[in-house]
Amino acid sequence: MTKQRDTSVPMGTPQAGWKSFQRAWEKRSLESKLATVLRSAQGHESNGLRTGDRQYILLMHQAEEMCGRFADRWQIEPELLKAHIPGLCKLRTLAQPPSVKPVYRIALVLLIGIPLLCFLMGTLGGLVSIGFHLIGGGR
Repeated sequence: MTKQRDTSVPMGTPQAGWKSFQRAWEKRSLESKLATVLRSAQGHESNGLRTGDRQYILLMHQAEEMCGRFADRWQIEPELLKAHIPGLCKLRTLAQPPSVKPVYRIALVLLIGIPLLCFLMGTLGGLVSIGFHLIGGGR
């Protein structure tokens, strides 16, 4: 949602037209600068830079700073502005370090799972042997 528009300048005046032109001009400038930042991130990604690297974080901070200045200048919600620029979402995901799976869970599963599997296989083998002898095999 956008904030209330500044009503100090009536819509029909030349000043309102100038403000509209100035806002459109600054918006194009912002889009151009953001496109440069996003192209840089894509270049890093194509070169195999891993997610969460410092360069992505720097680019994300730069993009957020530019959006924040534009939003403050024109009294727009920063989140709404970011929602209209889909490339920022991709940059945000590149800037976040990858989640690390806890190693202790894997170790716990292995420590419990392997002995349990051996026990079950031994039990199954014993039952097969008992069944074989009950049926009369091995004479």
